[in-house]
Amino acid sequence: MAAVVGIVTSVVGPLIELGKLIGPPIKRQFNYLCCFTSNIQSLKDEAKKLEDVRDGLQLKVDEAERKAEVIFPEVKTWLSDANKIHVSFGGIENDIPKVQSGFLKTKSRFSLSKKAKKMSEAMKELQCAGKFDHISQPAPPQAMGSVPIGQVYEFETRKQIEEDIMEALRGGEVNMLGLCGMGGVGKTTMAKRIMNRVREENLFDEILMAVVSQQVDMLKIQSEIAESLGLNLTTKNLSTRAHQLRIRLAGTKRILVVLDDVWERLEMEDLGIPCETGVKGCTVLLTSRDGDVFDAMNVQKVCALQILPEREAWSLFKEKVGSCLDNPDLVSIAEEVAKECKGLPIALVTVGMALKNKKRKSIWKDALQQLKSSNPEDIPHVVPEVYEPLKLSYNYLVKIMPNAKIVFLLCSLFPEDSDISLKKLTSYIMGLGIFEKIMNWENTRKLEKITDKVDALVDELKSRFLLLDGKNEHYVKMHDVIRDVAISVASQERLVDPKFNWSIEHAYSDCKWILMSSREIELPMVLDVPSLRLTLESVSVVGELPSLEILSCRSCDSIAELPEEIGSLTHLRSLEFSYCKNLKRVAPGLISRLVRLEELKMRSSFKGWESDKNDKESRNNASLNELQFLSNLTCLEIEIEDCTLAAEEMRLSPNIVKYYINFTPRYSIQPFEKRISMRWPKDVIILGDWILNLLRKNNEYLELIGDGSDNFDLARVQKMKRFDFRECSTVTKLVSTTSVDWGFGVLPTLESLRLRNPIQAGSNSLRFVFTCVFVGQSKSKNSFEQPFFHSYWEL
Repeated sequence: MAAVVGIVTSVVGPLIELGKLIGPPIKRQFNYLCCFTSNIQSLKDEAKKLEDVRDGLQLKVDEAERKAEVIFPEVKTWLSDANKIHVSFGGIENDIPKVQSGFLKTKSRFSLSKKAKKMSEAMKELQCAGKFDHISQPAPPQAMGSVPIGQVYEFETRKQIEEDIMEALRGGEVNMLGLCGMGGVGKTTMAKRIMNRVREENLFDEILMAVVSQQVDMLKIQSEIAESLGLNLTTKNLSTRAHQLRIRLAGTKRILVVLDDVWERLEMEDLGIPCETGVKGCTVLLTSRDGDVFDAMNVQKVCALQILPEREAWSLFKEKVGSCLDNPDLVSIAEEVAKECKGLPIALVTVGMALKNKKRKSIWKDALQQLKSSNPEDIPHVVPEVYEPLKLSYNYLVKIMPNAKIVFLLCSLFPEDSDISLKKLTSYIMGLGIFEKIMNWENTRKLEKITDKVDALVDELKSRFLLLDGKNEHYVKMHDVIRDVAISVASQERLVDPKFNWSIEHAYSDCKWILMSSREIELPMVLDVPSLRLTLESVSVVGELPSLEILSCRSCDSIAELPEEIGSLTHLRSLEFSYCKNLKRVAPGLISRLVRLEELKMRSSFKGWESDKNDKESRNNASLNELQFLSNLTCLEIEIEDCTLAAEEMRLSPNIVKYYINFTPRYSIQPFEKRISMRWPKDVIILGDWILNLLRKNNEYLELIGDGSDNFDLARVQKMKRFDFRECSTVTKLVSTTSVDWGFGVLPTLESLRLRNPIQAGSNSLRFVFTCVFVGQSKSKNSFEQPFFHSYWEL
């Protein structure tokens, strides 16, 4: 008996141990089959949780990108992994209906349940890994490239000065250098030339420039320096900011700081610039009209920039005057005119441009007489040699273009060295009624025509060097010497108050100034009202200003509703309530009453447009259909929450040339004037003609998000520059074609293509798996350059 028990024990024992080993795997395999439903439901639950985490993180990433911050690599990797697993989930979801029932589908149910279980666990792990304390950091400062300085003229007398400064910078023994000379002699131009040469020779690791100006603003100077360094100065305390700057600048091996237009002694220590003797690495180049300033600051090397000798002055003047000097009879008098400019480059340029291509001798004689006989009032900081030539340019401007004179004088009222916004300039001109006498605007697109006129006049002023290029095409600048002369001339003629400056610092919800017309003077009086604050309640007072033509409220978070009183402003040409994040209601019928409106801007603001299918009495908000009553509309910027409104049928103004239509919950600052962003659900949405017509109007930027995007035909878009496509797992084509190129050949102007998630590629079961940006410039109508084809394909 014992033997039998022993035999049984010897057999059963291993069997039990074997059962312990193979039991759990068998049970797990069995559970895949019997727990099919629960595994699938668990997967759906985890997929929704992961989607919420992913979307929340993506919003943070979008916000950081808008601030030009650098996204951490691990964040990008996580989003890529989340997008990939989301697409894989879409494949499982599509297979579920095929295997839900039927004995013969047992194997498929088992396989799908197993995939669902494993994917569910992977999603849980991914959710845990997606909890980031920080997702980005400020971008490093952009390396300074060549500094734009306009047309450059080579003068023999200045080459040695430039070489002396370069030699001192190469030697590294001098911490502070100064370049002095009278206003308009070319100090800033030379400083910029030196910056470019320093960059080319790689003498410094970092190069930056800040403008000081007559009215010293230490906080502004510090901000300009910090911005160039990529340093964020959050405090307004001068000494704390200086300490931060000093640490940053001292940590750089070699850095050149150019401080332009210095009028008085500057304390480098107060600014935060470590340039005292014995401190290596930080070098400062100063420019000033007053050499005594450099003595007070113990500048080690000073170079003086003199006026041009007669030969070089005549060469510059001839180049500006043009072909009229081919007439020998004008040469002698032109030489006398050039001599009266006293060798000053800014005077030679402006007078030369004023007389360009003038072939009548009487004009030249008159110009010479003005230069010789004028007896100007004393202008602080501007000597007569500068005043007379610039006054001559101004007089000729008045004769040939009186309206350009007004634009010129308005520009002189902006703060010294500021970038002058053409948009603001146009608004001031329109608000002051400056062009009212020369045209009847009643039945025209007034704002558009005034904008065109201002642009044309600004171009004329720039061609005469009375205005300069600003930071981009939407801004201009005025040389400080020309500004001084303009203000002096205008004040003598009682056109402006020489002490007046346009305010360029506005609190978001404060009204800093109100424009008032005056019959005694041609240019504006301004009432400073720093305490006026618009609320929900008080914005309705504008309804009592029936002649109001421009109403702009940006970032006014206290405004929750547009009052119906605004509908009475039937002369309104521009209405803006952008970035008013709490604006939730626009009364039905209000928009349609503003029949003269040319600009409607509600970017990142009101989203609650309603369908016109609901009658006016039952609606709480305005409908998109009201826009069709705005026949003069040229600019439209709106946010739309309900994507089904894309199917609305209405007629927009054919005059629209700028638009921003956003159907997504996110905001983007893409620099395109014609852009549409849409989020499409799975259900098919038929686009209305109003959207299709905009897409056909040379749409520059298109963003498509969601599975409904596979219904879109790229052939509807013309001359598109950028195409962003993401979060669509079901797409098989973007145009009606079977070719694998997806029809991108219909977009010969495409500059940037961004596919931000894997995309199915039709019956071939090929799949894009790249998640980064690919840019390719079109070569022909049917091909892209190689970078596009370097994307990775997976079977």
